[in-house]
Amino acid sequence: MYSISSEDEDSYSCAVKRHEDLSSPAVYKPKTIVSVSPSGEIVEGSSVTLTCSSDANPLVDKYTWYKKNAASPKASGQSYSITNIISEDRGEYYCEAENKYGRLNSTSVHVDVHSVFPWVPVVGVGAVLTAGALLLTIYCTLKSVSILILTVRQCEGLPSDTAPQIDT
Repeated sequence: MYSISSEDEDSYSCAVKRHEDLSSPAVYKPKTIVSVSPSGEIVEGSSVTLTCSSDANPLVDKYTWYKKNAASPKASGQSYSITNIISEDRGEYYCEAENKYGRLNSTSVHVDVHSVFPWVPVVGVGAVLTAGALLLTIYCTLKSVSILILTVRQCEGLPSDTAPQIDT
């Protein structure tokens, strides 16, 4: 309680004595972290959700998603879902969280997309090499046989004592 006199007209103020249990909460810009679901290997054609979790006071007003080295934002909202993911979606992603005290980018998370059939190129190369080896073997065998036949035909006209001996 304060004593008030006519001289104090229009000069009122109040103060609150700070107590340990009455301290106001701190205000700060967002601190963020990104999680990927499902965790583990991401296969082409599957769906992936990136979620931006933040600690901020006051709460985050706006979330924006970015892919590193991309010209524009990918999405807005606390979560970003990529359905039917393809190899072009591979890369580093991060979110930006913003409240009235500022904005902060999360650390980036790497999204790696694996082919459904990673062995297909290996099988293809193996098949081409096998077919090539088989064709080369057939070619060489036919060439040897044709040389042998030609040699036999050339030798048929020679006297038997000068003709080369050929084992069948």
